[in-house]
Amino acid sequence: MEDFDRKQLVLNQLKWTAIYLAVAFIIMLFLPFPADLALALIAFLIIGWYRRHLYLRKLGMKNPTSTGTGFDFN
Repeated sequence: MEDFDRKQLVLNQLKWTAIYLAVAFIIMLFLPFPADLALALIAFLIIGWYRRHLYLRKLGMKNPTSTGTGFDFN
């Protein structure tokens, strides 16, 4: 079971690395220099936010977009 978790982790990391590289390549292919750098930075921030959102939903947070800790203390 532990070997499966490691394999899943590596595949997940490779998948997101490929997504980041593909987005960067496409942006830098079609836009001139100053604009592609700014748009690539914005795209990386949005993709990073989306990854965190998915991860927090997987952990079971009710509202992952909130600024709280996500734990119910009541």
